[in-house]
Amino acid sequence: GLLLDFQKQPEIFSKLKDIAVTPLGESRYRIASTVQAGWFTFRYTTLWEYDSKEQMAAFSLDTSEENDFEEYRGFWKFVSQPDEKTLILYSIRTKTKNNPFSFVEDAESRKEMPKTLEEFKAALAAAAENNTEVKSKAGYVPLFR
Repeated sequence: GLLLDFQKQPEIFSKLKDIAVTPLGESRYRIASTVQAGWFTFRYTTLWEYDSKEQMAAFSLDTSEENDFEEYRGFWKFVSQPDEKTLILYSIRTKTKNNPFSFVEDAESRKEMPKTLEEFKAALAAAAENNTEVKSKAGYVPLFR
């Protein structure tokens, strides 16, 4: 599915500049990412796990790797609605290392969350428009296969 096609994520999310994927089994991945945010570049590795029944992908920081974050965790969840639309739930919690100005980081996270959702929404719309086979009854491109 679209969300778990990690190699395409830099095309979807504008701040994501590089990604390296290591499969850890059928539903688990280690993802090394590089993000450009203003003048800053952040590198971090997350562990992703998805549950196709729940239509949910959860991620958390891989603390066995060197990271620019102390905390990086969240999830994506797709919830079918009765009107054949889909509610997309996205949650993320980040904390960079050695940041004495956490209030600035919190404000930036709140500002970036709607942009991330809009970028993903545009990618879903483009995928559905370009390939009608990937559009489901619920009206979204499936996260998982």
